Amino acid sequence: MVDEIRATGAHFNTGPVSRIRPSTGGGQSGAGQTTEVTDKVEFSELGTWLSKYSELPQVRTELVEKIRNEIKAGTYETPTKWDQALTNLVEDLQT
Repeated sequence: MVDEIRATGAHFNTGPVSRIRPSTGGGQSGAGQTTEVTDKVEFSELGTWLSKYSELPQVRTELVEKIRNEIKAGTYETPTKWDQALTNLVEDLQT
């Protein structure tokens, strides 16, 4: 059985996916042993990033508006806040 995976809305290099079959007939090999059928799935780096992106929390509109107002007033950008923001960003990207 061969299945084909296609992404909608994008062009990715996709190919056929085939099921690995045992090489012996009847699913038996040797004295009463069964051969296990296994499937294999590999995820691309892009797929991993998209998965992480989909798990991000929703935008908190009130907080964004508050910060925009602080930036306009010139009261938001302090060295302490920049250090914390960069630390948080690095931690988020590493997990």
